[in-house]
Amino acid sequence: MIRSFRYTQAEWPISLEELKQRRDQCVKAESRSSIVFLILFFGFLFANVPFVNWIESNATLPVWVKPAWLGLFMVVLIGNLPLMVYLLKRRVRSFGLNCPSCDKMVHAQAMAIAVATGYCSHCGVKLVSDHTFQPPQALR
Repeated sequence: MIRSFRYTQAEWPISLEELKQRRDQCVKAESRSSIVFLILFFGFLFANVPFVNWIESNATLPVWVKPAWLGLFMVVLIGNLPLMVYLLKRRVRSFGLNCPSCDKMVHAQAMAIAVATGYCSHCGVKLVSDHTFQPPQALR
């Protein structure tokens, strides 16, 4: 039974199965939003070509239009990186995949370590209650 974990708070430590289900649902939501983002981003890039050609061929436009469009284009192009980081952090938090101790994202490589060991890769707190991994004495 897979239920939606979006906008829920986990009571840590959770079971290994629940952690995997949360991971899978977060990855699925991330894939959907990435497809929408890529369509919008490349749509903007490809729509830019005829618009720039029109700006270049139209001699009656004011002088400030070319630099203004270039500035807007660069803001959209470069501004996507902070936007994507913000959306990723928000998505991970919405699935309750932040460490309860250090509040860092348990995502990507940190998720692989959490699934393999049951512990947070950042601070070492136990995330999975029913994991069989026993850390070395120095990590306890």
